[in-house]
Amino acid sequence: MTVFEAALRTLHADPNLSVPADYQPGGQGPATSIRVTRVTREARFDAFQPVKQHGEDLSIRRIDAPALAKADTLTLYDPTRPGPELVVVLEANLDHEGLTWTATVRRA
Repeated sequence: MTVFEAALRTLHADPNLSVPADYQPGGQGPATSIRVTRVTREARFDAFQPVKQHGEDLSIRRIDAPALAKADTLTLYDPTRPGPELVVVLEANLDHEGLTWTATVRRA
């Protein structure tokens, strides 16, 4: 295990930084319990057009979701929000080290 993998495991295990979630590939079949971290997007500006941002971003360890793809679903159990929140993956991008997905999701 590399230092980066150990740091990611620690960050995703911290209940102050991450939330529990159930991951379902393709939105079907049995769910796998994982932890995800909400990612704050940087503000993007365009001088001539309003910027539309659809969804939000989540950080998901690749070891928890090895083949994360469009249309996969996650049920988030964020204690700061009322009730479980079902989201659908719109896009998933793997980081340069191949350890973490950044997934753009929207509410189902």
